[in-house]
Amino acid sequence: NYRELYPEQYTEEELQKIPKNKLLIICTGSQGEPRAALSRIASGDHKYISLSSDDTVIFSARSIPGNESTISTLQNNLVRRGVRIITPKDHFIHVSGHPARDELAQMYHLSNPQIAVPVHGERRHLSEHAKLALECQVPKAIVVENGTLLQLGPGEAKITGEVYYGRLTLDGNRLVSIDSELIKGRMKALYNGSAVLSALIDKKGEWLQDPQLTTIGVIDDGEKVIIEKATQEAKSTFNKLLKNERMDDDIVREALRISIRRTFKRILDKKPQTTVHLVRF
Repeated sequence: NYRELYPEQYTEEELQKIPKNKLLIICTGSQGEPRAALSRIASGDHKYISLSSDDTVIFSARSIPGNESTISTLQNNLVRRGVRIITPKDHFIHVSGHPARDELAQMYHLSNPQIAVPVHGERRHLSEHAKLALECQVPKAIVVENGTLLQLGPGEAKITGEVYYGRLTLDGNRLVSIDSELIKGRMKALYNGSAVLSALIDKKGEWLQDPQLTTIGVIDDGEKVIIEKATQEAKSTFNKLLKNERMDDDIVREALRISIRRTFKRILDKKPQTTVHLVRF
């Protein structure tokens, strides 16, 4: 029975029945994780728990590099509710859960393992940890990284290969690698916009009509003169190509693409994702 094992602990539903001055809640979210309990409480999105001006939140954790923005957002949401915040900068309230070198050495002496496989930290941390294990008389220490396939037994412990690793993201109804060209291209377009140039050229390498340039996220209202400038420079670039170059679709596309990007870079200091649709008649 839960109540018999933990008589002084309560479920989320029961917390509302307890006077606030008798209540201590330990919850996740010190790094500002969006769906963690503390973030939901701070944004007023928690089903059972709410905070007000007579409450105090203690952040008994240091900020992990890279999380500063989300932690700041979390703390600002708490302050908006009048909550008092205490962090390690205010008081000595945090002790690292990571062992120091002498504590690791003590662990090895007590456990006397045959193999050490460090798994936490960057490569330099892993290598130093493996070195310490060997100094502590562990027969074998193996450094692995994400994707390393390690065989612990039977027989000798050894690295036997590599496997794919990485994060996936849901794109519509499919899972794709977050490092894929699809996502990279979308991120580039997010910051620089996109441009599409349509060019109609005859089989002799002459313009059938002026090229048409459209953009998304590149220019603002009232800046159409930039489009006209980029279009004219693309046309001029094509006219400077040699006769045989005009007959090569790949050369023409690349020349026009570079011309468009160069113009936007000079005028706007941006290089949009640029595509050239070349049609010959």
